[in-house]
Amino acid sequence: MRRGPAGTTGASPPVEPDCGLESQLFTKPDNLLTLIALGAVLLAAPAAQMTRAEDAPAPAPNASPASSVDLTALNVNWAVDGVITGATLAMWVLPEFFKNSLVPAEARWYGPPGIDVSARTALVWSNPAPAALTSDILVAAVPLGLGLWDFLEAEAAGGFRTAAEDLLVITEAMTVAGALTTVVRYTSARIRPFAYYGQGTGVPEDRLSFWSGHTTTAFSAAASAGYVAQVRGYASWPWVYAVGFTAAGAVSYFRVAGDKHWMTDVVVGAVVGTGVGFLVPWLHRSTPGLGLRLVPQLQGLAVAGRF
Repeated sequence: MRRGPAGTTGASPPVEPDCGLESQLFTKPDNLLTLIALGAVLLAAPAAQMTRAEDAPAPAPNASPASSVDLTALNVNWAVDGVITGATLAMWVLPEFFKNSLVPAEARWYGPPGIDVSARTALVWSNPAPAALTSDILVAAVPLGLGLWDFLEAEAAGGFRTAAEDLLVITEAMTVAGALTTVVRYTSARIRPFAYYGQGTGVPEDRLSFWSGHTTTAFSAAASAGYVAQVRGYASWPWVYAVGFTAAGAVSYFRVAGDKHWMTDVVVGAVVGTGVGFLVPWLHRSTPGLGLRLVPQLQGLAVAGRF
């Protein structure tokens, strides 16, 4: 399928999300991955209103002669990227409904290393519940806030289609990161710190600590939104990085302070989320992301490239 142009204007406004689904999901406040999945669906919803890319007129390469915004910076295939996003979203969310059969009765990874014990002693709150609640709020606010920020800037620069393309790429990065997280969490079955120290309830959630899904979601949203804004040339891209990674770091802290995760859980989650958040939009670039070449130097040769 031929890739469509990067942006046009005049598309119909997005259809409002199905309120029935939203009300059902939010009646289960403890189902955090379902809450994040809903946020991902809301970000990707404008794609449902897009006309076929082949039928759309070709956009101007830039928003205006004086603008540095590049509306052709990303290639989005609605069929392929839609399937990838939907499939990884299902891998991310559906196991939540089958925990009792998927999570082993006993933790496969039980004893924490010394660094995790020391970090917990230093960071966990005497009453961890407020910290855990704060992390729940932030993990929903970070992707939704960054997605709205990007949508408004993209729509102003290149119209509705450009904004929808950006949101699809960001959502795809989040769902890919979420699917990877689910596979590893259910495979490793690591004991959570509150359960290790005798505060567990015996439910499967007690054994889904590694790596932190909250952290991965926040960092994948920050990295993908920031990189999309950067390659497009939006003026606010440094702020997207600054606000996004600061908020993602706060999510990580509150997961440890709330006794929900070990330090190694959030560190690995941050690395994976950031890596996937950069990789997915990088793969959508219209121009090669790596233009490696040898550059003569006084001491010999150096490798240079564009990332």
